[in-house]
Amino acid sequence: IHTGKLEGVNNKIKVIKRKAYGFHDLRYFTLKIYQAFSN
Repeated sequence: IHTGKLEGVNNKIKVIKRKAYGFHDLRYFTLKIYQAFSN
């Protein structure tokens, strides 16, 4: 079983979390995740 794609998704979300540090709005964080995976 290959988990490469899942690891990539997790990594992308972790990067977004680091960039969004200090923002306390869950809606903003959710929108940034949707934006990252919209392509």
